[in-house]
Amino acid sequence: YDSTFWTGPDWTRVGRNWQHPGDRTPSVRCFVVPRDGRVAVRGRVRKLHADRATDGVRVAVRFRGRDLWTAEIDGGDDKGTAHDLSVDARAGDAIRFVVHKRGVITCDTTFWDPEIAYADGERFLASEGFAAAAQAGSRWRYELETAEPDGTGLPFVRSFDADLVMREERPRPDHPIACDGGGAFPLVLLSDSGDEGGLLLALPEASPWRFAAEIESSGRLRVCVHAGGGAAPLRLEPGADMHLPPVIVGFYAGDWPNGAAAAARVIETAGEARGLRERLLAAGPALAAAGLDAAACELEYWAMIQNEWREEDRIEETVASYAAAIERRIEKAQRLLADLRAGRGDGFLAAEAGELARLAAEAGAADPSAGEHKSLYIRLRSLGRRIALSNPLFGSSPLLFCKRVPTSYSHLVMQCFGWRARPGGGLFVLDRPGRSLACRDILGGALSGGSVLEPRLSWDARRVVFSFVEAAGRERDPAALRNDIDDGFYHIWEVAVDGTGLRQVTSGPYDDLMPAYLPCGDIVFCSTRRRGYARCFGPQFSPRWHVYTLHRVARDGTRLRALSFHDTNEWFPAVAGDGSILYSRWDYIDRDAVTHQNLWTTLPDGTNPRALWGNATAAPHCTFQIQPIPGGHSVVAIAAAHHSIAAGSIIVIDPAAARDGPGAVRRITPEIPFPEAESMQIPAYYEAPWPLADRYFLVGYSPRPLVFEPGANAANALGIYLLDAFGNRELLYRDPAIGSTNPCPLAARPRPPIVPSVLPPDAPPAGEFVLFDVYRGLGDVPRGSIKELRVVQIFPKDTPVAGTPPVGLAGEENGRAILGTVPVEPDGSARFLVPAERPLLFQALDAGGRAYQTMRSVTYVQRGERVSCVGCHEPHGAAAEGGGAPPLALRRPPSELVPGPLGGRPFSFVEAVQPVLDRHCVRCHGGEKPDGGISLVA
Repeated sequence: YDSTFWTGPDWTRVGRNWQHPGDRTPSVRCFVVPRDGRVAVRGRVRKLHADRATDGVRVAVRFRGRDLWTAEIDGGDDKGTAHDLSVDARAGDAIRFVVHKRGVITCDTTFWDPEIAYADGERFLASEGFAAAAQAGSRWRYELETAEPDGTGLPFVRSFDADLVMREERPRPDHPIACDGGGAFPLVLLSDSGDEGGLLLALPEASPWRFAAEIESSGRLRVCVHAGGGAAPLRLEPGADMHLPPVIVGFYAGDWPNGAAAAARVIETAGEARGLRERLLAAGPALAAAGLDAAACELEYWAMIQNEWREEDRIEETVASYAAAIERRIEKAQRLLADLRAGRGDGFLAAEAGELARLAAEAGAADPSAGEHKSLYIRLRSLGRRIALSNPLFGSSPLLFCKRVPTSYSHLVMQCFGWRARPGGGLFVLDRPGRSLACRDILGGALSGGSVLEPRLSWDARRVVFSFVEAAGRERDPAALRNDIDDGFYHIWEVAVDGTGLRQVTSGPYDDLMPAYLPCGDIVFCSTRRRGYARCFGPQFSPRWHVYTLHRVARDGTRLRALSFHDTNEWFPAVAGDGSILYSRWDYIDRDAVTHQNLWTTLPDGTNPRALWGNATAAPHCTFQIQPIPGGHSVVAIAAAHHSIAAGSIIVIDPAAARDGPGAVRRITPEIPFPEAESMQIPAYYEAPWPLADRYFLVGYSPRPLVFEPGANAANALGIYLLDAFGNRELLYRDPAIGSTNPCPLAARPRPPIVPSVLPPDAPPAGEFVLFDVYRGLGDVPRGSIKELRVVQIFPKDTPVAGTPPVGLAGEENGRAILGTVPVEPDGSARFLVPAERPLLFQALDAGGRAYQTMRSVTYVQRGERVSCVGCHEPHGAAAEGGGAPPLALRRPPSELVPGPLGGRPFSFVEAVQPVLDRHCVRCHGGEKPDGGISLVA
């Protein structure tokens, strides 16, 4: 924005005439008044990065601790609002110009160039006083705030009652915090304002104790721990011994669950903490009420669960907050319980049904106090969790999952580049999901230096196939990367679920991604082996191959071949119940580059690729991480953004209901907007849904906002949850240090049928198309109008940066060639041969060679493949009408392509257009003084 800037954490910035707030800190420009007098404070505030999809900013002029003027600036407001204030100021007074985020900081760059002016004409303009280094005598300073009116910037104190119910507070100057042994568990977690580290304080002996924390007038935090019951002061004589009550103090790094985990380790291992262990076990019944293992009594798990509940229900320590949450939770639990009990007999979950009825009655007559409502809320949420974990579909199987850190650059394509991966994690098994956090790394940390991507379990639950890149996280210069050395690429690996037999399946200077087992035992995956580039990428994407499409390989690494010849990316292959392959495809032919990455299907030999749902649907932009739902033809998927990672809202799609549009979509998490398509403000997100049924799912979930390109999402954002369509979500596992995702039951599941290939062996490099009636799907085109089909080949881009060379009006279009035309019979049918393994599109032409309709997608054929279609854009379930005579085109051999004027060569301006200009135009529009100043010389 035309200047350097002063910066703080979380994107907090102050530039020459602009400001940008941080996630946790407002941006502050400060003017220090040089002399006494009345000053005018003038300026105009507007969005510099205007975007209606964002939530805008809140701004204020602050003087002597109070806001003189405030305004709300919407995300798309590039006109803004002005202020013209007057204040009587003294030398040394500070006038602050504060820019806060509203919800998230996306596109929050804000123009503000305030002026301070005295009546005698002396003036100080912010942009004129801006400097890249502190200047002696300058009146302008650049600050950030560490404590906002809502308490942001103040430390957290977390304590627990005897049943380990957590209490979270922030001390303020007018609100000290205290707890004591009268009803509290002797453990306190004290964390900094950013929740990035803190102290644990524990008192292991049973003697009385008291903890207090307050903010002093100086702004310092004062903490006092009193232990030993307040006995009279004792004098220690020389040579004598005195026993003082022990206090355990420990530092932890990271957010507060790390502190809870550290406390649990101390309680479990420290000899001095024996008394704490006994008191912890005494709280076992409270944990068992929520479905946890009472014998294990995992303090950090119970604390994280409570925190999840509080955040989900937006709990404040008020009666109204608890009452509203209780009402919602009763309704959600009742719907869940009714669905689980349906068809399973009156005895199933009968005790839970009775308890829920009693809690509902108690809620109607609850004592109007926050303490009473809090107790009821905890009991209700504990019961709801126990009901959710009783789902027979959830069962008692362990879960397979992976731990990983998301990509360093959030983008739908870049997220899968091996050189952008960040290290950490591996493959894990959660042995008692929902009961305990205990899990095991099946490879004992062997993968922790790299990055695991999209593991998939075999049908018999004996093996896992996954993508893995070694030596992740190394700094790499994008401009220096090449495709000649196998370094920093994802490859396909396989291992037995017991950790034996780890082996690499693929290798080479290509990214091999997102594998899944086919019913026959082979592996379908996406790979950059076709060696193409995206048409709209900048140099930050590097000269390494960008485009990954469907491929297939045997488990031993042999018989590797391309299945797809699409020109842009494809993602997340999965096997449907009928044995076909489901996947996502970026369809980007003569249309918007961002809005179409939706659901496609093909057969396992790569034949018959077709759009299954959403190829003309702009919201969501991306349908990612598809998984078929057992017992039907619906799929669950993530509704994701183009300019971020595969994360967003969970949807269920029934392609039988509609080929396009929202009529086929059921939103499982409607509270999360479709990222980018509906909003750039995504306060939380889901990932990697695994369907147990059409209403129950294992998911990855982040309570943190989604980060868009070019940022990186938080390393530890994701945990594993059980989710249902009634609005219940329960934490199964979370590692405070790293994200956990891709959960699935470690159990065998039905193997879909093997779809045999009908491709002839050793077929020539051609295939055949049969079109029954070109007029079906063309609207009101009069019959007899269409005389030919033109066949156009699309060429993959072979240079890595957009617009080099410029192709088409937008500069980023496909290179293409007219391969030729074929006749359309009077009844609208056509039959013709095309080259195999090339991306093709068709145009329906009239007698003058003009196109009535052009495909805005591509198709292709395998060698020897024969494809038939009913018409242009016909419903994918349609079939040709029977009973009559066969179409005219089927009564003859297939047509050969008739090359056009270019002989099938790619269109070239120099070859096709310039000769015409040379013959007819350059005699006037050439030479040193061309007519009109327009030269048409090559």
